[in-house]
Formats: sequence, C-alpha cells, structure tokens
Amino acid sequence: MHKLFIKLLNSQFGQFIFNGAIIRLPEEMHVAEQSLILNIGQYQKKLLPILKNRIHLETQPHNVVVDEKAYYIDSNKMKYKNLFELSGLIELHKFDLVLCGHYTNLLNNDELDLFVKTIYQSINDEGIIVIWNFKQTNNRFFRKFLNFPFSLENFIKNPNERILEAAKKSNVEFMTEVSIRPFLFPFINRKAVILGKPPK
Repeated sequence: MHKLFIKLLNSQFGQFIFNGAIIRLPEEMHVAEQSLILNIGQYQKKLLPILKNRIHLETQPHNVVVDEKAYYIDSNKMKYKNLFELSGLIELHKFDLVLCGHYTNLLNNDELDLFVKTIYQSINDEGIIVIWNFKQTNNRFFRKFLNFPFSLENFIKNPNERILEAAKKSNVEFMTEVSIRPFLFPFINRKAVILGKPPK
C-alpha cells in the first residue's frame, strides 16, 4: 500500500489531484515563458514537468526533492545532508518563482529561519515565493493515511505563523497569507503564504 501511494504521488495524475491548485497557479500569476522556477518539496517529481509544458518554459526549471530520509536531491541526483549544503546550491541562481509544498512544517525554528533567508536571497527583483502546508486536521483517517508518506509533524494548527515570523527576521519586503484551491486530495485544507520582492 505504501509503495503504491508513493508511486501515485510521483505520477503526473497524482500531482494533478494532490497539487492541482499549484499547477494552475503560474497561469493565474502570469508567469512568463522566460521565468526560472525552483521547486522544493516532498513527492513532487512530476510537478515541474507539468508546469514546464503548461507555461512553455524556455529555461529548464530546478527541482529539489526531499526524500524519505530528509536529504535534498538536485537534478543531478546529488545528496545534501543538511540545509547549509543546500543553501550553497540555491544561492548560485536567481529565480523568478520558488514553489515549496508540504515541507516547512518539518523544519525546526532555526532551520526554518535559514530556509526562508536562503530562498528569499535566491529570488530576483519582483520574484515570488509560494509556500503551502497541510492545516491541522482532526480527521483520524487522513492523519493515519498520510502519516507514512508525511510525518504527523506536517499537521500544524497554523503553519503560516512560523513562516511569517521567519520572514520578518529576514526582512522580507512583501508577505501575505493566501487561499489557494482547489486541492482535490486529500480533503485537508492547506495554508499558504506568498513572500516576495515588490517592483521597484
């Protein structure tokens, strides 16, 4: 059952039902074909190819996958043991859009501060960061069902509070909570924030 669910999450169909709202997001935000995109998250290998085809991106997007052992893997399959090693990779580029799903709840406060600081430094002027997480749920079925691909630590009452606090520490110029929907499965609300640099 576990392997089948992971296989579904890593398929294009799985991304459509699991992150469908994100697939539509770049079109709603009028992301240009010349944009450079970074995606960071769990079980989202097929998300960027879908976005690339829908937006007709001219530049290959970058993908950092958080695997089951919490390592970070870039497009070259290199493993990074911690956020400090990953930050060096991200800071080499300037991105127009950074997507991060179902991940930041797994970080402690110090790790989250470093993560937000790093990805904020990696975006261009007018760049945008979209971070979304599961909202806390009391539904026992979904908590048990999702615990084996996602840690129960992913279900925090208000995950946006920690992100916004970390953003303030990094002097992020623009930050706001947003409602992104629909997520077709699981039937658990997501909480999302947008961070960025406003036009000069």
